[in-house]
Amino acid sequence: MNQKTTIYITRHGETEWNIEKRLQGHQNSSLTEKGVQQAVNLGKALEDIPIDMIYSSSSGRAVHTAALLTAKRQIPIYTSDAFIEMGLGIWEGLTHEEAKSLDQKQFDHFWNAPGEFQLKDAEKYDEVLQRALQELNRIVAKDEGKTILIVTHTVVIKVLMTYFEQRQLHKMWDLPYIHPTCLNKLVFENGQINIELHGDISHDELDGAQDLHSKEKSKGTVEVCGEIDFTIEEASAQEAAFIRDQLIQFNTKHVQGNYKNVKLAIKNEQGNIIAGTLGAVLWNWMEIDILWVDEAYRKHGLGSRLLKKMEKIAAANNCDFVQLNTFSFQAPEFYKKQGYEVFGIIEEAPRDNKHYYLKKVIGKL
Repeated sequence: MNQKTTIYITRHGETEWNIEKRLQGHQNSSLTEKGVQQAVNLGKALEDIPIDMIYSSSSGRAVHTAALLTAKRQIPIYTSDAFIEMGLGIWEGLTHEEAKSLDQKQFDHFWNAPGEFQLKDAEKYDEVLQRALQELNRIVAKDEGKTILIVTHTVVIKVLMTYFEQRQLHKMWDLPYIHPTCLNKLVFENGQINIELHGDISHDELDGAQDLHSKEKSKGTVEVCGEIDFTIEEASAQEAAFIRDQLIQFNTKHVQGNYKNVKLAIKNEQGNIIAGTLGAVLWNWMEIDILWVDEAYRKHGLGSRLLKKMEKIAAANNCDFVQLNTFSFQAPEFYKKQGYEVFGIIEEAPRDNKHYYLKKVIGKL
């Protein structure tokens, strides 16, 4: 293949079942008002790109998204069953919590061990990859030299991008998150495949910022820096996730390796959370941001259990060390007893206290 063939891949807009946290699979759910707007925003962002044709999953939510994308352009749309979402069998239509209660083991496999996922009447991940990749290769060969947009679903995008990034399947759910109408871009040329976009949602966020900009401008609160006028304000949870994802995408372009969140909770017999820890694997180390134990359950070794579990996860992800921080009124001595060494202290943070930074070198377990 000598001519450059450009493939854009996007996910459908937000649906009613997305809001309800229901598993859709081969079943369908209508786009929400927000989902419609997301598709319109992406269409505007692609206005100046000469797209030759669109291939859409045959699912209604994907076809509707494709139609909205091309509302003002005469671009042919072809549907393909090869790009439908992963079949989820008996889980389809259930909420995440309902599916988890039905088969907790397979629910865990679905997110954390994709290669082991097996559910009655459901597809396996490698089956989804096989059908989607075969269709993509057929399109690239048939439409060589053209620019094509594919409208599909989360799992299809995840397995394809995992394949092209040559990542192992168990890392499939690592960032970036596949937001509704996020944009992915593959360029096929001279036998090479280059990934130019992965999970990009700047078109959606920028559109919202423009609307907000116009609103703020009428109030006279727009700031100016050179030729750029802008507003500074508190970000929403979704906007904060976007900012984080964009930095992670930048980082992963420069340094290859793991980048994923780790969250653990301990629950009592009544199902109440009594301890937990939050952290992340960052390339060759783990950072623990929070380790908390309910005061009524302290002195039972729960903190030590959580810390050891996090260290095992770090070792399993080829981390060289674990890093954390604590205040002088919290637990610096506890961490020292667990083998952590202080490598930095900020005085008077907060006032009359110290902020400790500690690390522990770990071996592979």
